[in-house]
Amino acid sequence: MKGIGGGMVMKKHEDQTDLKGTLVSVLAVGAIIIFMWVSVYFLYIQRL
Repeated sequence: MKGIGGGMVMKKHEDQTDLKGTLVSVLAVGAIIIFMWVSVYFLYIQRL
């Protein structure tokens, strides 16, 4: 039974690492989307 518990702990650690990568990816994509919206907004305001 100890092997199963140890395996579960190891898998939990791997999941946390994957979630950190996911968070970084989501924040990067969100920043790109916000940058694009702000750029288009200022382009629109400039051409009025």
